[in-house]
Amino acid sequence: MNPTIKRYSAADVPEAGRPGFWVHAGDLNQALALAANREAALQQRLNIADQRVDDLQAQLANLIPEGYCIMPRRLTAENGAKALLLGEFKVTFAQECPECRDLAEPAEGCAVCDGEGEFASDQLISWDKIKHIYSQAVTGLATKIVTETAP
Repeated sequence: MNPTIKRYSAADVPEAGRPGFWVHAGDLNQALALAANREAALQQRLNIADQRVDDLQAQLANLIPEGYCIMPRRLTAENGAKALLLGEFKVTFAQECPECRDLAEPAEGCAVCDGEGEFASDQLISWDKIKHIYSQAVTGLATKIVTETAP
């Protein structure tokens, strides 16, 4: 037996609750070395992947023209657009006051029009209209990615 290799019994290793469990120091050191080598290899692969992501982000930034941004092609509840935009857009209409309509002059202090003869009424733009407007904008303004071809 090699005197430099120390053997541990189950009593020496608190996690070893099984009878007859033995830990050989050489085996343990070998397993630790293999784990360290694997960690180093994984770290190297991670560094390469990080560099690739950085390179792709730089390439992508060069593909987006000045003044443009990346946006979804369609507005959906799933991409958060519905919660963001629903209820944000409205059209204001001027309507004739129903209280003052039949009078020669609008009533001073009218509760509806305050003597103006008409009042403003806001109409929300529907979600379907918002999506249609956005779709038309995407169709008309989307840029085409031009890829370079070899001569």
